[in-house]
Amino acid sequence: MTKRSMTNTGKRCFAPLLALFNADVDRIAPLHPPTMPTQTRSVLAVHSLKVSIPYYRDVLGMGIDFETPGWCFLSRGNFAVMLGECPDAIAASDIGDHSYVAYVTVMDAGSLFHEFQSRAVEFIKPLTDEPWGMREFGVRTVDGHRIMFGQELPVNLGHRTALGGPTPAIVVLSALDAPQYKALMLHAYENSADAFTSTAEERAGEPDAWWVRRIADPQALTVAFGAIAGTELVGTVALEFSAKPKTRHKALVVGMYVMPAWRGKGLARGLLQAAIDHCIARGDIFGVQLGVTEGNEAAVKLYRELGFAQYGLEPMAIHTPSGYKSKHHMWLSIAGHPGSY
Repeated sequence: MTKRSMTNTGKRCFAPLLALFNADVDRIAPLHPPTMPTQTRSVLAVHSLKVSIPYYRDVLGMGIDFETPGWCFLSRGNFAVMLGECPDAIAASDIGDHSYVAYVTVMDAGSLFHEFQSRAVEFIKPLTDEPWGMREFGVRTVDGHRIMFGQELPVNLGHRTALGGPTPAIVVLSALDAPQYKALMLHAYENSADAFTSTAEERAGEPDAWWVRRIADPQALTVAFGAIAGTELVGTVALEFSAKPKTRHKALVVGMYVMPAWRGKGLARGLLQAAIDHCIARGDIFGVQLGVTEGNEAAVKLYRELGFAQYGLEPMAIHTPSGYKSKHHMWLSIAGHPGSY
Protein backbone atom coordinates (compact mmCIF):
# COMPACT_ATOMS: atom_id res chain seq x y z
CA MET A 1 0.00 0.00 0.00
CA THR A 2 1.42 3.40 -0.99
CA LYS A 3 1.74 6.37 1.35
CA ARG A 4 -1.01 8.15 -0.59
CA SER A 5 -3.43 5.19 -0.35
CA MET A 6 -2.67 4.77 3.36
CA THR A 7 -3.47 8.42 3.94
CA ASN A 8 -6.72 8.22 1.98
CA THR A 9 -7.73 5.09 3.86
CA GLY A 10 -7.07 6.80 7.17
CA LYS A 11 -9.12 9.86 6.19
CA ARG A 12 -12.00 7.72 4.97
CA CYS A 13 -11.95 5.49 8.05
CA PHE A 14 -11.77 8.25 10.64
CA ALA A 15 -13.83 10.90 8.84
CA PRO A 16 -16.94 10.35 11.04
CA LEU A 17 -14.82 10.84 14.17
CA LEU A 18 -13.21 14.00 12.78
CA ALA A 19 -16.63 15.36 11.96
CA LEU A 20 -17.77 14.68 15.50
CA PHE A 21 -14.81 16.59 16.94
CA ASN A 22 -15.13 19.47 14.45
CA ALA A 23 -18.76 19.95 15.40
CA ASP A 24 -17.73 20.46 19.03
CA VAL A 25 -14.62 22.55 18.51
CA ASP A 26 -16.32 25.81 19.50
CA ARG A 27 -17.23 24.32 22.87
CA ILE A 28 -13.65 23.36 23.80
CA ALA A 29 -12.28 25.69 26.47
CA PRO A 30 -8.58 26.29 27.20
CA LEU A 31 -7.20 23.70 29.57
CA HIS A 32 -7.08 24.70 33.21
CA PRO A 33 -7.40 22.55 36.36
CA PRO A 34 -11.21 22.06 36.31
CA THR A 35 -11.08 20.88 32.69
CA MET A 36 -7.90 18.80 32.71
CA PRO A 37 -8.31 15.38 31.03
CA THR A 38 -9.73 12.66 33.28
CA GLN A 39 -9.49 9.72 30.87
CA THR A 40 -7.62 8.72 27.74
CA ARG A 41 -9.10 6.40 25.09
CA SER A 42 -6.87 4.46 22.74
CA VAL A 43 -8.22 4.80 19.19
CA LEU A 44 -7.76 1.46 17.46
CA ALA A 45 -8.48 0.53 13.86
CA VAL A 46 -9.96 -2.97 13.55
CA HIS A 47 -11.03 -4.94 10.50
CA SER A 48 -14.36 -6.13 11.88
CA LEU A 49 -16.34 -4.92 14.88
CA LYS A 50 -18.23 -8.22 14.87
CA VAL A 51 -14.94 -9.95 15.68
CA SER A 52 -13.34 -7.31 17.90
CA ILE A 53 -16.22 -6.31 20.18
CA PRO A 54 -16.71 -9.83 21.64
CA TYR A 55 -12.99 -10.01 22.37
CA TYR A 56 -12.83 -6.72 24.29
CA ARG A 57 -16.15 -7.40 26.02
CA ASP A 58 -15.91 -11.12 26.86
CA VAL A 59 -12.17 -11.73 27.04
CA LEU A 60 -10.75 -8.46 28.40
CA GLY A 61 -13.87 -7.84 30.49
CA MET A 62 -14.66 -4.36 29.16
CA GLY A 63 -18.12 -2.82 29.09
CA ILE A 64 -19.68 -1.13 26.07
CA ASP A 65 -20.12 2.61 26.67
CA PHE A 66 -21.46 3.66 23.28
CA GLU A 67 -22.03 2.25 19.80
CA THR A 68 -22.66 3.92 16.48
CA PRO A 69 -22.24 2.55 12.94
CA GLY A 70 -18.55 1.82 12.43
CA TRP A 71 -17.57 2.61 16.03
CA CYS A 72 -17.69 1.08 19.49
CA PHE A 73 -16.50 2.75 22.72
CA LEU A 74 -15.59 0.36 25.58
CA SER A 75 -14.00 0.74 29.00
CA ARG A 76 -12.95 -1.11 32.12
CA GLY A 77 -12.34 1.36 34.91
CA ASN A 78 -10.09 4.09 33.52
CA PHE A 79 -8.86 1.91 30.66
CA ALA A 80 -10.87 2.95 27.60
CA VAL A 81 -10.73 2.25 23.88
CA MET A 82 -12.48 3.45 20.73
CA LEU A 83 -12.71 0.72 18.10
CA GLY A 84 -13.12 2.01 14.55
CA GLU A 85 -14.03 -0.44 11.79
CA CYS A 86 -11.46 -0.02 9.00
CA PRO A 87 -11.55 -3.08 6.70
CA ASP A 88 -8.77 -1.73 4.46
CA ALA A 89 -6.34 -0.66 7.20
CA ILE A 90 -3.01 -2.39 7.68
CA ALA A 91 -3.36 -5.12 10.30
CA ALA A 92 -1.81 -4.30 13.66
CA SER A 93 0.13 -7.56 13.47
CA ASP A 94 1.95 -6.15 10.42
CA ILE A 95 3.26 -2.91 11.94
CA GLY A 96 5.88 -4.28 14.33
CA ASP A 97 6.48 -2.34 17.53
CA HIS A 98 3.90 0.24 16.49
CA SER A 99 1.29 -2.34 17.50
CA TYR A 100 1.94 -1.51 21.18
CA VAL A 101 -1.01 0.73 21.93
CA ALA A 102 -1.36 1.04 25.72
CA TYR A 103 0.26 0.43 29.10
CA VAL A 104 -2.50 -0.02 31.68
CA THR A 105 -1.64 0.36 35.38
CA VAL A 106 -3.72 -1.85 37.68
CA MET A 107 -3.95 -2.55 41.41
CA ASP A 108 -3.25 -6.30 41.19
CA ALA A 109 -1.54 -7.57 38.06
CA GLY A 110 -1.41 -11.13 39.40
CA SER A 111 -5.16 -11.42 39.79
CA LEU A 112 -5.78 -9.91 36.35
CA PHE A 113 -3.25 -12.28 34.79
CA HIS A 114 -5.05 -15.20 36.44
CA GLU A 115 -8.41 -13.91 35.14
CA PHE A 116 -7.09 -13.62 31.60
CA GLN A 117 -5.54 -17.10 31.81
CA SER A 118 -9.00 -18.56 32.40
CA ARG A 119 -10.17 -16.92 29.15
CA ALA A 120 -7.37 -18.24 26.94
CA VAL A 121 -5.84 -14.82 26.27
CA GLU A 122 -2.74 -14.82 24.06
CA PHE A 123 0.15 -13.59 26.22
CA ILE A 124 3.19 -11.94 24.68
CA LYS A 125 4.91 -11.62 28.06
CA PRO A 126 4.33 -13.69 31.21
CA LEU A 127 3.77 -12.09 34.60
CA THR A 128 7.19 -10.70 35.49
CA ASP A 129 8.65 -8.51 38.23
CA GLU A 130 10.89 -6.01 36.50
CA PRO A 131 13.81 -4.01 37.99
CA TRP A 132 12.01 -0.77 37.07
CA GLY A 133 9.49 -1.50 39.81
CA MET A 134 6.59 -3.01 37.88
CA ARG A 135 4.93 -6.43 37.97
CA GLU A 136 3.69 -6.69 34.39
CA PHE A 137 2.47 -8.88 31.57
CA GLY A 138 1.45 -8.34 27.96
CA VAL A 139 -1.35 -9.56 25.71
CA ARG A 140 -2.02 -9.59 21.98
CA THR A 141 -5.60 -8.85 20.95
CA VAL A 142 -7.58 -10.60 18.26
CA ASP A 143 -6.57 -7.77 15.89
CA GLY A 144 -2.87 -7.95 16.76
CA HIS A 145 -2.68 -4.89 19.01
CA ARG A 146 -0.34 -5.37 21.97
CA ILE A 147 -1.35 -4.11 25.42
CA MET A 148 0.75 -4.16 28.58
CA PHE A 149 -0.73 -4.37 32.09
CA GLY A 150 1.40 -3.47 35.09
CA GLN A 151 1.27 -3.04 38.86
CA GLU A 152 3.59 -0.71 40.75
CA LEU A 153 5.70 -2.63 43.26
CA PRO A 154 7.43 -1.59 46.45
CA VAL A 155 11.14 -1.17 45.80
CA ASN A 156 13.65 -3.76 46.98
CA LEU A 157 13.71 -3.84 50.78
CA GLY A 158 17.40 -3.08 50.87
CA HIS A 159 16.79 0.21 49.07
CA ARG A 160 13.32 0.94 50.39
CA THR A 161 12.52 4.32 51.85
CA ALA A 162 11.83 3.71 55.53
CA LEU A 163 8.23 2.58 56.03
CA GLY A 164 5.95 2.03 58.93
CA GLY A 165 7.09 4.40 61.65
CA PRO A 166 5.87 3.10 65.02
CA THR A 167 3.62 0.57 63.26
CA PRO A 168 5.17 -1.49 60.44
CA ALA A 169 3.53 -1.24 57.03
CA ILE A 170 1.92 -4.25 55.33
CA VAL A 171 2.95 -4.49 51.66
CA VAL A 172 2.87 -6.98 48.78
CA LEU A 173 6.31 -8.50 48.32
CA SER A 174 7.98 -8.83 44.93
CA ALA A 175 10.71 -11.00 43.47
CA LEU A 176 13.20 -8.30 44.44
CA ASP A 177 12.42 -9.03 48.10
CA ALA A 178 13.34 -12.74 47.87
CA PRO A 179 16.70 -12.45 49.68
CA GLN A 180 15.19 -10.88 52.81
CA TYR A 181 12.20 -13.21 52.62
CA LYS A 182 14.54 -16.22 52.51
CA ALA A 183 16.51 -14.97 55.52
CA LEU A 184 13.34 -14.38 57.54
CA MET A 185 11.86 -17.79 56.75
CA LEU A 186 15.09 -19.66 57.50
CA HIS A 187 15.02 -17.93 60.88
CA ALA A 188 11.41 -19.10 61.26
CA TYR A 189 12.19 -22.72 60.38
CA GLU A 190 15.03 -22.70 62.90
CA ASN A 191 13.36 -20.90 65.80
CA SER A 192 9.71 -22.00 65.42
CA ALA A 193 10.36 -25.46 64.04
CA ASP A 194 7.12 -27.03 65.28
CA ALA A 195 5.05 -24.56 63.28
CA PHE A 196 6.35 -25.82 59.93
CA THR A 197 6.47 -29.14 58.10
CA SER A 198 9.80 -28.34 56.43
CA THR A 199 13.13 -27.96 58.24
CA ALA A 200 15.64 -25.15 58.01
CA GLU A 201 18.16 -27.56 56.45
CA GLU A 202 15.72 -28.55 53.70
CA ARG A 203 14.80 -24.99 52.85
CA ALA A 204 18.38 -23.72 52.98
CA GLY A 205 19.12 -26.04 50.08
CA GLU A 206 16.44 -24.55 47.83
CA PRO A 207 17.74 -22.49 44.87
CA ASP A 208 17.03 -18.77 44.68
CA ALA A 209 14.41 -19.41 41.99
CA TRP A 210 12.37 -21.41 44.51
CA TRP A 211 12.20 -18.46 46.89
CA VAL A 212 11.18 -16.14 44.06
CA ARG A 213 8.36 -18.49 43.06
CA ARG A 214 7.25 -18.72 46.70
CA ILE A 215 6.46 -14.99 46.83
CA ALA A 216 5.93 -13.98 43.19
CA ASP A 217 5.24 -16.97 40.95
CA PRO A 218 5.39 -16.05 37.22
CA GLN A 219 2.08 -17.89 36.71
CA ALA A 220 0.44 -15.93 39.57
CA LEU A 221 0.11 -19.07 41.70
CA THR A 222 1.61 -17.38 44.78
CA VAL A 223 1.54 -13.98 46.45
CA ALA A 224 3.26 -12.91 49.67
CA PHE A 225 2.76 -10.05 52.09
CA GLY A 226 5.36 -8.51 54.35
CA ALA A 227 5.40 -6.38 57.49
CA ILE A 228 8.07 -3.71 57.00
CA ALA A 229 9.64 -1.81 59.90
CA GLY A 230 11.84 0.85 58.36
CA THR A 231 13.62 -1.23 55.72
CA GLU A 232 13.50 -4.53 57.63
CA LEU A 233 11.15 -7.42 56.87
CA VAL A 234 9.83 -8.48 60.29
CA GLY A 235 6.82 -10.62 59.37
CA THR A 236 5.26 -12.39 56.43
CA VAL A 237 2.51 -14.64 55.15
CA ALA A 238 2.00 -16.16 51.70
CA LEU A 239 -0.84 -17.63 49.68
CA GLU A 240 -0.67 -20.52 47.25
CA PHE A 241 -3.25 -21.01 44.49
CA SER A 242 -3.97 -24.03 42.35
CA ALA A 243 -3.88 -24.15 38.56
CA LYS A 244 -6.09 -27.26 38.50
CA PRO A 245 -9.70 -26.66 37.38
CA LYS A 246 -11.15 -28.64 40.30
CA THR A 247 -9.18 -26.85 43.05
CA ARG A 248 -8.45 -23.35 41.78
CA HIS A 249 -11.40 -21.97 43.78
CA LYS A 250 -9.42 -22.08 47.04
CA ALA A 251 -6.22 -20.64 48.50
CA LEU A 252 -3.76 -22.10 51.01
CA VAL A 253 -2.07 -19.96 53.67
CA VAL A 254 1.63 -20.83 54.08
CA GLY A 255 4.69 -19.39 55.79
CA MET A 256 2.97 -17.32 58.51
CA TYR A 257 5.66 -15.81 60.74
CA VAL A 258 6.41 -12.69 62.79
CA MET A 259 9.75 -12.02 64.47
CA PRO A 260 9.53 -12.48 68.26
CA ALA A 261 10.43 -8.85 69.00
CA TRP A 262 7.44 -7.69 66.92
CA ARG A 263 4.78 -10.01 68.28
CA GLY A 264 1.81 -8.65 70.21
CA LYS A 265 1.57 -5.60 67.94
CA GLY A 266 -1.17 -6.85 65.58
CA LEU A 267 1.15 -7.73 62.71
CA ALA A 268 -0.04 -11.32 62.35
CA ARG A 269 -3.62 -10.10 62.18
CA GLY A 270 -2.71 -7.41 59.65
CA LEU A 271 -0.81 -9.84 57.44
CA LEU A 272 -3.57 -12.43 57.44
CA GLN A 273 -6.24 -9.79 56.82
CA ALA A 274 -4.25 -8.56 53.81
CA ALA A 275 -4.20 -12.14 52.49
CA ILE A 276 -7.96 -12.52 53.02
CA ASP A 277 -8.65 -9.17 51.35
CA HIS A 278 -6.55 -10.28 48.38
CA CYS A 279 -8.64 -13.43 47.98
CA ILE A 280 -11.87 -11.43 48.17
CA ALA A 281 -10.60 -8.94 45.57
CA ARG A 282 -9.76 -11.73 43.12
CA GLY A 283 -13.41 -12.75 42.98
CA ASP A 284 -12.68 -16.38 42.05
CA ILE A 285 -11.55 -17.68 45.45
CA PHE A 286 -14.34 -19.31 47.45
CA GLY A 287 -12.38 -20.33 50.53
CA VAL A 288 -9.05 -20.10 52.34
CA GLN A 289 -7.36 -23.05 54.06
CA LEU A 290 -4.60 -23.25 56.64
CA GLY A 291 -3.05 -25.68 59.08
CA VAL A 292 -1.80 -24.97 62.60
CA THR A 293 0.20 -27.26 64.88
CA GLU A 294 -1.50 -28.39 68.10
CA GLY A 295 -0.47 -26.35 71.11
CA ASN A 296 -0.27 -23.04 69.24
CA GLU A 297 -3.33 -21.63 70.98
CA ALA A 298 -2.51 -18.00 70.19
CA ALA A 299 -2.59 -18.76 66.46
CA VAL A 300 -5.82 -20.77 66.72
CA LYS A 301 -7.44 -17.90 68.64
CA LEU A 302 -6.39 -15.37 65.97
CA TYR A 303 -7.66 -17.54 63.13
CA ARG A 304 -11.01 -18.03 64.82
CA GLU A 305 -11.34 -14.29 65.40
CA LEU A 306 -10.82 -13.73 61.67
CA GLY A 307 -13.57 -16.22 60.81
CA PHE A 308 -11.72 -19.51 60.31
CA ALA A 309 -13.41 -22.68 61.55
CA GLN A 310 -11.78 -26.05 62.17
CA TYR A 311 -12.91 -28.81 59.83
CA GLY A 312 -10.48 -31.54 60.74
CA LEU A 313 -7.66 -32.76 62.97
CA GLU A 314 -4.76 -34.63 61.39
CA PRO A 315 -3.12 -36.92 63.97
CA MET A 316 0.65 -37.41 63.94
CA ALA A 317 0.97 -34.73 61.24
CA ILE A 318 4.60 -33.89 62.06
CA HIS A 319 7.41 -35.46 64.05
CA THR A 320 9.21 -33.15 66.46
CA PRO A 321 11.97 -33.67 69.05
CA SER A 322 9.22 -33.88 71.68
CA GLY A 323 7.21 -36.45 69.73
CA TYR A 324 4.40 -36.50 67.16
CA LYS A 325 2.03 -33.56 66.94
CA SER A 326 -1.34 -33.11 65.26
CA LYS A 327 -2.41 -30.36 62.88
CA HIS A 328 -5.67 -28.43 63.08
CA HIS A 329 -7.04 -27.84 59.57
CA MET A 330 -9.12 -24.66 59.28
CA TRP A 331 -11.26 -23.06 56.58
CA LEU A 332 -12.58 -19.58 55.91
CA SER A 333 -15.53 -19.28 53.53
CA ILE A 334 -15.37 -16.13 51.41
CA ALA A 335 -18.61 -14.16 51.82
CA GLY A 336 -21.08 -14.70 48.99
CA HIS A 337 -19.66 -18.04 47.96
CA PRO A 338 -20.73 -21.61 48.77
CA GLY A 339 -18.90 -24.11 50.92
CA SER A 340 -19.11 -22.62 54.40
CA TYR A 341 -18.70 -24.89 57.38
